[in-house]
Amino acid sequence: MKHIKFIISLLVLIGIFYSCDEDSFTTIKELKLPEHEKKLAVFSKIYGSNCEIFVSHSKSSDDTSNYKLIKANIILRKNNKEFFSFVYPDDMIVGGFISPTIQLPQSVNKGEKYTLEVISDELGTAKASQTVPRIPVITDISYKEKFYIEKYDTLDQLEFKIVDPGNEENFYFFNFRPTTYTIKKYHLYLSTQTDDPIIKSTYRDTENGFIISDKTFDGEKRNITMKLGYYLNSPSTGENVSFDTILINIKGLSKDYYNFLISKIQYDQSGENPFAEPVNIYSNIENGYGLFSIENPELKVLKLK
Repeated sequence: MKHIKFIISLLVLIGIFYSCDEDSFTTIKELKLPEHEKKLAVFSKIYGSNCEIFVSHSKSSDDTSNYKLIKANIILRKNNKEFFSFVYPDDMIVGGFISPTIQLPQSVNKGEKYTLEVISDELGTAKASQTVPRIPVITDISYKEKFYIEKYDTLDQLEFKIVDPGNEENFYFFNFRPTTYTIKKYHLYLSTQTDDPIIKSTYRDTENGFIISDKTFDGEKRNITMKLGYYLNSPSTGENVSFDTILINIKGLSKDYYNFLISKIQYDQSGENPFAEPVNIYSNIENGYGLFSIENPELKVLKLK
């Protein structure tokens, strides 16, 4: 009987709590936000002899206007000496359209330090520096068809090893795509996934793929195991679908780009969780916002047949 009385008393208290006027638990306090200081927003990535760049401006949280391109003088310095310069976006117009990429005089090389300066008459000067990471070394590539038996499908297994040099921080990105496939009507889509908790998946409006830090395998070989499947973007009606080659695209990333991608993953995930803490997107632009990064790619071709 004591247990029954306790339960009844608890239910009564819950009823009293929920029957209270909602205003008794609501407090409204107006906060005056500081005036927004408009700054340069710069996103630039160098790979090989290509420089992608976008220059715009920051906006306040209540600004619903569209972004606009900011005209600026761009100076790229290599090892503290001027290497390349151009006017954004004027020098990037090709055939009446603004290209996102401009060609550099030569490819970047491991260990070189580059500084990007963006000089705007309207918003001042923003800059950031990066050192070119090393090209990744991968070995022992193997592929096994129908290795995994899933609930609704069978998946292939792709394995390879990253050879980490050690005594330095290294960050890697990789993704995969099929090629040389025969298909009459529908587009072939290659799906990739992994059960490795250390490997993080990038998605949405960043480049689709996977990233990993060498923090847990510094100076060692790290085995990477992926599950691969493929399907059509429309129901199959008997067309012949096959591919005989997989391109393994792996890149050495700068630490800043890795941190940016991690913060972007956390930001995307927090949007679906009402209890998540706010996430700030990582930025390395001095006197502005955005990201300047450098990556060093390696492409491996895996012939299946």
